[in-house]
Amino acid sequence: MKEIKIESRFNKEDFIHSYKIRWQMELLKANKQLKRLIIASIVFLLLGLIVNLEERSGNPYLLIGFLLSCLVIILLLFRYVVKNRYLKRIRNIAETYEKLKMDCRFEITSDLLKYRDAEKAFEYKWSVFSTYSIYKGYLVLFYKETGAIGFMFNEKEEVSADLLESVKSKLTYKEL
Repeated sequence: MKEIKIESRFNKEDFIHSYKIRWQMELLKANKQLKRLIIASIVFLLLGLIVNLEERSGNPYLLIGFLLSCLVIILLLFRYVVKNRYLKRIRNIAETYEKLKMDCRFEITSDLLKYRDAEKAFEYKWSVFSTYSIYKGYLVLFYKETGAIGFMFNEKEEVSADLLESVKSKLTYKEL
């Protein structure tokens, strides 16, 4: 495989957009859990109403359904606050990087993925990554040990056919 070089100039809006996409990807699993919690609260509320119609004394289903509904509301409010803090932090980082002219460079070989910018430089062997995915116009590499997002490449600007073929040959595809 020939060496692939990607040089990208820092763009504040692209940086913020990529981190919004990263946030959405991190929430995919949490959204599934939240949907299950909403369904459970609805089921318990309906059970409570059915039991209440039969005029039985003591109805724990309504209480459980109400508590689960309150938990859903608290989780949604918490998510809203955390997202706003996250976006504010990302905007601050983007402004700092814009002042530093944080251009980055990737060099991709058959053995390594190298990253360099104004502050740091990394070399990763391909064995560090386990899977890849394509999500909303980004090629995403996931770390093997944690399953966390490693690198994101904008398909329109940074992903060539050679890079995509190289990633496909080294990693397995992960459906999100």
